[in-house]
Amino acid sequence: MISWWESVEKFECPIEYALFRLGKLQEAIQYYDKAINLDAEYREMVKTDVDFDGIRDNVRFMALL
Repeated sequence: MISWWESVEKFECPIEYALFRLGKLQEAIQYYDKAINLDAEYREMVKTDVDFDGIRDNVRFMALL
């Protein structure tokens, strides 16, 4: 498994976002949790980035923020 940073650098798309877009919500949330714990700035970005609008209403996701 590659790290969040490696996925961003290599694919320009974090794996958690890709999983979310594929409809794999529970898997995506697991990766969001890891990414948020690695980088506090990521947590702030996720709170306002429009790409995450479709997941913000998820209770488990909101608990991460």
